[in-house]
Amino acid sequence: MKFKYKTQPYEHQRVALERSYDKINYGYFMEMGCGKSKVLIDNMAWLYENKKIDTAIVVAPKGVYRNWQVSEIPAHLRDDIKHEVYVWNPNPNKSQKEHLLSGIEERSKLRILLVNVEGFATPKVRAFVEKFVRGSTFLLAVDESTTIKNPKAKRTKALVALGKAASFRRILTGSPVTKSPMDTYTHSVDSWTKNCLASSRTIHSKDGMQSQERSGWAVTVFNKSWGIEILMSLVTSWRAFRIG
Repeated sequence: MKFKYKTQPYEHQRVALERSYDKINYGYFMEMGCGKSKVLIDNMAWLYENKKIDTAIVVAPKGVYRNWQVSEIPAHLRDDIKHEVYVWNPNPNKSQKEHLLSGIEERSKLRILLVNVEGFATPKVRAFVEKFVRGSTFLLAVDESTTIKNPKAKRTKALVALGKAASFRRILTGSPVTKSPMDTYTHSVDSWTKNCLASSRTIHSKDGMQSQERSGWAVTVFNKSWGIEILMSLVTSWRAFRIG
């Protein structure tokens, strides 16, 4: 792939982008400090430059989602990529509300909407995001994707529906498993593929694991101690992803 960087990547970041840039589904399982946000921003830029998307929705926990506007995007998104960042605010002032509403009709530049994952449990966020993406070709990315590991949660159900409408899907986390191997199911398979399994219960069966392998997911795993790893024991044993 040909791509002009704003900030030069480390080798593991370059490899992650080269493996993921045109994939419909991809997971960046890279521990804290390894720069997965930069890889996603570079991926967004490549997709926009190549007319694959016109919009990116980045979902992250409440405490960090604004960091994308303050630090990550200014640091890594090239200045020649015309873009506008819209930050969800449940209680905006007049100018903030006008800016958010203007983004619904904007089509002359890359639109980047930042939303806190907790907001997807509310009708207000779901309604606004639905309007924002209507008629667009968009990438949906969930940072700290274990926040949607519970398939019964309202936020998860909302992002399942939104993910099925997205042209490209990305998940980012440094800890794909927090307590149980079942944690990997919703945020890596069920929420993101149009041919997803009917129920997370099927993960217990051999046939269920084979179906997941056909779902078309790939993942880059990076740990400071290991170096670059494309297969990890969890992914291998569960056969939850197709590595491409």
